[in-house]
Amino acid sequence: MLATAVAGCLLAVTAYVHWQLGNYIVGTSRVLGIRLFLLLVAGTIGLCMAHVAGPGEAADTLFVLGFGMLHFPAALMLFARSRRRLGVTPSNAR
Repeated sequence: MLATAVAGCLLAVTAYVHWQLGNYIVGTSRVLGIRLFLLLVAGTIGLCMAHVAGPGEAADTLFVLGFGMLHFPAALMLFARSRRRLGVTPSNAR
């Protein structure tokens, strides 16, 4: 149950990354290339995690967990960049 909730959150993180990429990368071909690269690598990690699923483990949940794990660091960087763009620093974040 917890793994399913985390997988759902990571899907939201993945959507956030792909939604925000266009705001920080110039050129539609570069954005498309980065999106394809992220999807390819994330899919590979997800497939590897699903492949090692044991009996009683949901392989599809493990796939989504692996898929979202790759996007999490990118989401953190994009979120930090959006905060910096708004002029929010840790000292005036209140």
